[in-house]
Amino acid sequence: MKKIIIFLAVILFIIVILVIFLPFLLQGNNKKSIKQTVNQNNQPTNLSTGNSVQPTQTSLKVLENDSDFKVEYSPQGDQYVIIKKTPGSDQKINDWLIQNNLSSTKDKVQIIDQSEMAGNPEITIYPSGIILSPTKTADENAYDNNTKVLINLLSVLLNNSNETSITPSTSVSQPLTLTVTPTNKKNKKGSEQPAGKYVYYAQCGGEFDSYPLPSGCTICYAGCGPTTVSMIAASYIDKNITPKTIVDLYKQKGYLLGCAGSRASDAKSALSSYGVKTTDFMTFSYDTIDTAAKEFKNYVNNGWTIFILADFCDGGCGHFFWITEIGNNNDTWAYDPYYGRLQPPPYNEKSRYPFPKYRMAFGVKK
Repeated sequence: MKKIIIFLAVILFIIVILVIFLPFLLQGNNKKSIKQTVNQNNQPTNLSTGNSVQPTQTSLKVLENDSDFKVEYSPQGDQYVIIKKTPGSDQKINDWLIQNNLSSTKDKVQIIDQSEMAGNPEITIYPSGIILSPTKTADENAYDNNTKVLINLLSVLLNNSNETSITPSTSVSQPLTLTVTPTNKKNKKGSEQPAGKYVYYAQCGGEFDSYPLPSGCTICYAGCGPTTVSMIAASYIDKNITPKTIVDLYKQKGYLLGCAGSRASDAKSALSSYGVKTTDFMTFSYDTIDTAAKEFKNYVNNGWTIFILADFCDGGCGHFFWITEIGNNNDTWAYDPYYGRLQPPPYNEKSRYPFPKYRMAFGVKK
């Protein structure tokens, strides 16, 4: 009888996987990659003062790109976009403007400080609606909407094998809050996944993913910051706090929150307003976990968890998440609103090594 149950469970699991992933298999290569044209010798001499025209993705020309800042130009919009990557890049940006006879106040130059900003790790957005990677397709949205179904079915399979008990919340206000009571399971390298003990919210695939941000777009599109804040505040202060609660707080306080994401400093202020204890900022130079782990462990060993800003691709894909434990081999267990949404928390960020590359962090404690 047990063999029959296991066989039927496996068949059911395969059917669910096919239903969820079949649209992606059929689409094949429909997901277009973004190509940027690099042309160091095609810099314009006259800057338009007329209305801004949103440039196409393929029209962007990279004029400068180093570890501190990046300069792009759109011939169609006759517009410069300067992306500040690190807090100390102001002087280098100013020097570049002087060398090219440009002024950030008089000419059509826009500067965005991404040194402490992040949104969705798979989307990079600049001012005036310049988007350097495609928005989610209908099939990708359908994939996120099916996340809860997959989690429920996985819980049935796991329960049949007496390994893990997963209870998705039936509360309307907390659609993707998971209460996880596992026997610790070893990953491929032999370290144990800790039991989930905090409130988890998914950035996409739940009730709040389409909730609008104050300056445009939605929680799913660019809301990893307030979603991470909501997990911490709900776990430490009040379980009724949701991503919507935090987005409304950002709007009330005038914090930056829109298509370009949000700021680490505003997340810190929001948590402090709820009475969550926070430390000073830790800063990193796009370090891997091999370098950052020592400092993280010092905080975790003293009772802190850690709010993180890190990049998930070279030169961008900024993302916020919440580290709760550091395990053996520097396994980095986190409540990740985006990458962790397809499994019971916590999620091992080191599974994406050499990413994440850490930029900024601060400790949080009840």
